[in-house]
Amino acid sequence: MVSEVKALPPLLVNGDGDAADAWKLWLQRFTIFLRANGHDNAAPEKQVAMFLHLIGEECLHIFNSFGNPKRPFVKKPTTTGTQFKISVDSLMKNLSSKQLHYVRCIRPNQGHHPKLFETGLVQHQVKYLGLLETVRIRRSGFCYRLPYEHFVSRYKLLSPRTWPFPLCSPIEAVHVILHGLPIPHGEFAFGRSKLFVRSPRS
Repeated sequence: MVSEVKALPPLLVNGDGDAADAWKLWLQRFTIFLRANGHDNAAPEKQVAMFLHLIGEECLHIFNSFGNPKRPFVKKPTTTGTQFKISVDSLMKNLSSKQLHYVRCIRPNQGHHPKLFETGLVQHQVKYLGLLETVRIRRSGFCYRLPYEHFVSRYKLLSPRTWPFPLCSPIEAVHVILHGLPIPHGEFAFGRSKLFVRSPRS
């Protein structure tokens, strides 16, 4: 403790003589003071505390005028524009990671009444939303797709060679199941990891 060692006179900066020379001399004496009292290997926090205690009240005021160098950095609050940009970037990143599905909402009646279905209104919406044309285009290609593992898990009971446990790879099991069913070959196609089906009736 500082009270257990020989006191070191404070640094005087407003007296006669050069302040720079006085500082160098006092710093040298402080270094000798630490070594002589076994504090040269002490923790930096302890050495700083001893330094501020011994340097004197006059120099301590000067030190305090510089502010606390260890004061945590205070981040400026983000502006409204920055917050908006961050929100948009987060939204776009979220949308990019999803698979898009388009949902057409059809109003069953004009008055929003429950259990009331107006056929003319619904037909009008279906026509002008282009739903029939969309369905026709979808059915002209392979609009249904299913991973091989899911297909085997769901339809393996249709073949005795795959039930209850197929003894081959998923794509081979799919071949076995489909070739044992009366489905035209043009109704399905094999991809790298999924089976593509042309019509839901298949």
